[in-house]
Amino acid sequence: MAGGVGRRPPGDLPTGGDQEHRQVRAAQPPRGDRPPVAGGELGDDVPGGVAGREPDRVREGAEEAGVGEDEPAVPAERRGPSPPGELGAEERALDAPELRAVRHVERRRGPEGRVRLLEPDGPRVAGEQLAEEAGLADAARPLERHEAAGRSRRGHAGPSPRAVKRSGGASPGERRLGRGFMAEAGARVAGRAPGVRAARVLELRSPSETARELARTDSDPEGVGIMTRKARIYAIRLDRVPLRAAPLLKQELLSVGGDSAHARGVADHSVAETSVVTLATWAQYRRLFEKLPRQPFGLSAIGEELDRALTAYSTPPTGRLRGVHRAVSLGGGPLVMGVLNLTPDSFSDGNRYPTADEAVARAEEMITEGVAILDVGGESTRPGARPVPEEVEWGRLEPVLRRLAGVSPVPISVDTRHATVAVRALDAGADLINDVGGLRDAAMRRVAARSGAPVVVLHMRGTPETMQADTNYADLRSEVFHALADATALAIRDGIAREALLVDPGLGFGKTAEQNLELLTHLGELRSLGYPIVVGASRKSFLGAALGNAPVSERLEAGLAAAVLAAWEGAQIVRTHDVGPTVRALRFLEAARRAGRPGGRSAEPEPRGAEPG
Repeated sequence: MAGGVGRRPPGDLPTGGDQEHRQVRAAQPPRGDRPPVAGGELGDDVPGGVAGREPDRVREGAEEAGVGEDEPAVPAERRGPSPPGELGAEERALDAPELRAVRHVERRRGPEGRVRLLEPDGPRVAGEQLAEEAGLADAARPLERHEAAGRSRRGHAGPSPRAVKRSGGASPGERRLGRGFMAEAGARVAGRAPGVRAARVLELRSPSETARELARTDSDPEGVGIMTRKARIYAIRLDRVPLRAAPLLKQELLSVGGDSAHARGVADHSVAETSVVTLATWAQYRRLFEKLPRQPFGLSAIGEELDRALTAYSTPPTGRLRGVHRAVSLGGGPLVMGVLNLTPDSFSDGNRYPTADEAVARAEEMITEGVAILDVGGESTRPGARPVPEEVEWGRLEPVLRRLAGVSPVPISVDTRHATVAVRALDAGADLINDVGGLRDAAMRRVAARSGAPVVVLHMRGTPETMQADTNYADLRSEVFHALADATALAIRDGIAREALLVDPGLGFGKTAEQNLELLTHLGELRSLGYPIVVGASRKSFLGAALGNAPVSERLEAGLAAAVLAAWEGAQIVRTHDVGPTVRALRFLEAARRAGRPGGRSAEPEPRGAEPG
């Protein structure tokens, strides 16, 4: 049996499992009286408390390195790929050879867009996180009812006086999960054990930070590299996994110390396919990828797609985004795309720049403020907006684009969903296309393929006029992710270069206020696609909703917070009306990121002006 998991002989299934379970539990001492588990019983590479499983390979002499590695020593020149970076290429600053190597996203590509790395909810206060990780709140109540029912069946009216005294009056469920736990935690926080210096829980947001912190213990350099790969569990979701593949994938993950979840219908073959969430460290995934090619049922392709998604998630796109006339560099920090609406009816700045002179003056002002890309639009796409004739749209765009083409040092994006307008705009000096239609129009795909212009592929249901009438999603993030995966795959099949594609989750386009916030706080999952991410939250209604229905004029601060959060989650281009404040906010974010990096590099971002195309 693959993975070393033995099969139980037919007919040897246990019976009376629930009764046995109750008997075992009754025989065990209360949780607080149990002896502590020895540190080696669970293994230092096992997520979720999978106990008693030996790793595939045990390094001889691991104790001498002082790190408990589970991989054999490998010469530096033959080591595998580095652990993933968090949001950028900061791994280049490390000295360890295995942290300097960067694996190319396209080394191996499996089925396009079937996998995404899952991210936990957005930032929370420490108390909320403690409560969740301790399994508090609602989880306590069903457990208390379950234990109360069990005591009733056994003829017990309640806990013994000794148990009540020991738990401070808390029920067993509360003692493990609820108010009793918090009371005990408060007592533990109040004072430290004598003779021991204060312990500090580390905030390690990337493998490079982890490696530096481990190195500060004077640990063996090779051990630092090995332990860095154990420092984080990566949750990856696969959809449409065949029935026969799911249990074998779980078995192989368990064999390397990981785990996976799939539909319960897999056990009785009541489903033909299932979604799967895999849970493993970077090191465990590396071992898994070595094993899956030897397995049937498409597991080799599944392994390749997991590998591609993990690599894409951890190595954001870098290099030059080449427009038709100008280019801009990615990878030096988030870029700001400035909005220039030439419409009379846009939701926040309609009719603000009615003449070409005023529009060009605003564009020059944004360039002075530090904009990296200008986004010029001639048709409103606010919720409920009706389409305008293409000639009217082009009549608004043409004079401004021709003027900007001669003076703008930064790339110019044309915000349009019409192929004929896009062709004219590119000829007039635009560099890229911002298509709110998401490249659903075959004519737009042909324009992009023939011109070589980069395209922003935005997620939207329906049209701006109808999009808010359909905001029911069975799984919002999954549907947005797969829609963008399918759209980019179709674009590549129709001849658009992969490096010319960017993705935008479409905040405000066919989503409720709550759905927009969910996408924003889980934006990093889109990094699994491997394309630069563009986000536009500026002045939109969901910002106002979060502030108690604040009007457009009072959404600046929320827009800046959304821009910083998007960049923190991995957005490489932030679209905004408020260029100056957004540039300064993102500059501060970059300074904070760089502050802890080795080498004393300046917190001031490098200039990010345009480059000749």
